[in-house]
Amino acid sequence: MKENQKTKTQQPTELSKLYKQVSATADQDQIEEQLRMFMCVVEQNPTSILITDVNGIIEYVNPMFTEVTGYSFTDVVGKNPRLLKSGHTSTEDYAALWRTIKSGKQWQGKLYNRKKNGELFWETISITPVINKMGVTTHFVAIKEDLTYRKLVEDTLEKERRLLRAVVDNIPDQIFVHDRECRFVLNNLSDARVIGVNDPALLV
Repeated sequence: MKENQKTKTQQPTELSKLYKQVSATADQDQIEEQLRMFMCVVEQNPTSILITDVNGIIEYVNPMFTEVTGYSFTDVVGKNPRLLKSGHTSTEDYAALWRTIKSGKQWQGKLYNRKKNGELFWETISITPVINKMGVTTHFVAIKEDLTYRKLVEDTLEKERRLLRAVVDNIPDQIFVHDRECRFVLNNLSDARVIGVNDPALLV
């Protein structure tokens, strides 16, 4: 009789152990599934992703990084991102970047970097510190987007705008364009002078 009671009291304990083992396995499977999902997002991301340790040593880059820069995974792992430096960013700007991320804050900006083949390119960068439960920064994650084409379009539009302004301002007759609410969209120097303004841009 006592033996039966002992067996009954042992059953919940054994079931509890088994439940914990199954739960641990389930949790592990869930964690692994989440990791696979996150890895897929990173690997397939259309922007460049670079991860470094707290000293700035590269631990990971995604395929888009290698596509944009020409550097393979093995080219950069264990190296410092300074291999992308073009010499067009001041030491002070880099120091400000490091001060920001070392303080646990996110840094955002544009850098003019160099690809493996020597080609220069603009990219917008967001660098975020990875902070553990103890409040200690363990890594930095950089999300980078190649701005070369966008910058080229912006520069081309700016050149065309300046050319148009030069042509319009050299026409002696008054030229002006209003929108439906009678706001200036365009006017030349001659029109501005009649109104009493030296700079047509002040009227637009």
